[in-house]
Amino acid sequence: MKCKTMCIDRLRELLQYDPQTGVITRLSVKPRSPAKVGDVAGNPDSYGYLQLYVEGKAFKAHRIAWALMTGAWPENVIDHINGSKGDNRWINLRDVTLSVNSQNQLQANARNTHGFMGVIKNRNLWMASIRLSGKSKCIGTYKTPELAHQAYLTAKRQHHAGCTI
Repeated sequence: MKCKTMCIDRLRELLQYDPQTGVITRLSVKPRSPAKVGDVAGNPDSYGYLQLYVEGKAFKAHRIAWALMTGAWPENVIDHINGSKGDNRWINLRDVTLSVNSQNQLQANARNTHGFMGVIKNRNLWMASIRLSGKSKCIGTYKTPELAHQAYLTAKRQHHAGCTI
C-alpha cells in the first residue's frame, strides 16, 4: 500500500502521542541514533511550531498528533485554538481551512505599534476595520483605541467563524 506522506500505521510503530499533554514520544529509534526510546520527540522551528523527524522526513508535531488520533492526515491546516503554537494537546487542535485559521489571530501584528488588533490611527481618531471575503471593511471611527478595538472584537466574533476570542 502506497501512502501519500507516511502510513499512519508506521507512525504508530514509531511514535506515541499523549492527547492530555500533547507530548509525542519515541517508541523506536534507528541504530546509532542519539535519540532514545521514550525521548520526547520534536524541537521548535523558527516559527515556534514543534517539528520532528521521522525516517528522515520533517513533520510538524500537530499534524502527527492529528494523524495518530484520527487515523488520517488532516485535510486542511491544523489550528491551535488558544494561539500557542507549541500546545499540541488534543483539545487545542482543529482541522480548518486556511481562511478560518487566519481568523483565529489572537494578538496584533508585530508591526502594530499600539497593540490593538483591527485598529489604525486616522488623524486624531481611531478607525476599526475588519477583513471580510478578502476585502477590508471599515467598522467605524472612535475617540480611543480601546473603543475601536471593542468594536473590532464585536465584528470579529460576528463575522469570523474561526474566532476564538
